[in-house]
Amino acid sequence: MKLVKISLLALSLMVGQVYAQNLSETQDVTSKEIIAPKGFNKIGWGKNYSSIKGLKESSEAEDALQQAEVFSDTLKCYEKEKESLNINGTKMDKIIYCFTSNKLVSGIYKFSGLKTSKKVKASLVGAYGEGLQYDTLIDEYKWDFGLDDEVFVKVHLYFDEENGALVVSNEKLKNSLKK
Repeated sequence: MKLVKISLLALSLMVGQVYAQNLSETQDVTSKEIIAPKGFNKIGWGKNYSSIKGLKESSEAEDALQQAEVFSDTLKCYEKEKESLNINGTKMDKIIYCFTSNKLVSGIYKFSGLKTSKKVKASLVGAYGEGLQYDTLIDEYKWDFGLDDEVFVKVHLYFDEENGALVVSNEKLKNSLKK
């Protein structure tokens, strides 16, 4: 089993399969092995920027990336023009794709409202189990997939009564491209 470490950030109890299907094509939730997302919003990690049509620069990513502790001075983030923001029946405010060296390494779903936040959380719990609660004062959860102490893929959810974000980042790929 490649997945050795799953650390989870959690505060409330919701997030099912809605987003797991879009984070990647993950495995059946009933199986014993939980597999990290293989991409973001049906686009595989490492996909070249130039092969994704309709991208325009986004200034909406920085706060979500900082909250998720996804740091890189080489990240360039974009939104797709005319992209459907409806993910399995749940409306997102923004879907943001982030690249290092023109390769997809991170993605962000931004959303509004506590009802949407709870749907997102239920989806993640259904796919990956309970998240590790990062802070007891706010709804912030983390799922880290890796081997030993190295985090390969990070899934980070945070929200309040008004706004939230789900950040998915392939830390291993991002760090290898920075070198």
